[in-house]
Amino acid sequence: RLQGDWSSDVCSSDLELISNGSFASGSTGWTLTGNFQADSRFSTCYSCPGYAYLANSDGSGGNNLNGTLSQTITIPADATSATLGYYYRITTSDSPTIAYDYLSINLVLSGGTLIGIDQKSNMDANSSYTYRSFILDVTAYRGQTIKVRFTATTDVSGPTVFRVDDVSFMVARPNPVTPVL
Repeated sequence: RLQGDWSSDVCSSDLELISNGSFASGSTGWTLTGNFQADSRFSTCYSCPGYAYLANSDGSGGNNLNGTLSQTITIPADATSATLGYYYRITTSDSPTIAYDYLSINLVLSGGTLIGIDQKSNMDANSSYTYRSFILDVTAYRGQTIKVRFTATTDVSGPTVFRVDDVSFMVARPNPVTPVL
């Protein structure tokens, strides 16, 4: 005779909410403003082809640049947590000891409230891409449409280029428990 065994283990099912996070399709799926660009014209990407960057139109670093890179996502109603991850590379001719130029990563809620996730500056300049990830409790945002937004600015001092690649927003959702016979 077969017996039903209801497992008490709850596994999770991960779901990627960002589309074109590698920018292999240029800016498809993303909204860009100002001097933020996304394409595959240059080979300074983490996983080629494609990456996003704040720079002059020819890809060079510049002064007095600003822009945003954002994507709208909807948090599933059963989401328990999320991992926001991205790779960044920063090149600059600014001083390595004073922050002049900034890259900020925020979640923008439907009412416009900003949730700060991360901030980088010219002081974080690096010779190769670095990965950053953050585990977020998204239970308060279930069913809501939010934006993942990167904002970058440079001032009048030495030029800086901010590069972003392989952006991911992976949500964890519980799998329904199924009987084991």
